[in-house]
Amino acid sequence: MSNFQKYARFHLIVVFAALMAVIALYLNPVTSPGYIAGFSILGLLGFGEFYYQRAGKKPIADERDEQINHRSVLIAYTVFWVCFVAWGVLTTMKFSSEGSIPLGYVEPVVWIALCLVVIVRSTVVLALSRQDS
Repeated sequence: MSNFQKYARFHLIVVFAALMAVIALYLNPVTSPGYIAGFSILGLLGFGEFYYQRAGKKPIADERDEQINHRSVLIAYTVFWVCFVAWGVLTTMKFSSEGSIPLGYVEPVVWIALCLVVIVRSTVVLALSRQDS
């Protein structure tokens, strides 16, 4: 397994741990208002850079890894923008008669968007890495 695949797998584990924490906090009646705190686990994504430390003289990424990275970022942000525009249109349609969108629909959008981008990007990296092997 290449460092690039380890990096993607680490990101998936962190995001799924964060989502499980958010769900657990949301379902608990005592901590339900503070479910956004579960997204703090996403701070561990910064530690993924340790996978890129050079081991000996082995290169960090070759041309194939760079191409996979480019494709994964392109696909992830395409999915992000499609979902973000759909969210904007649907929430506007649902709450247009009320005059404003409730904060509960706006507050977690940034964190959910980050999770979506990381999940799609890491999944594409793992899929393309296996496909090209």
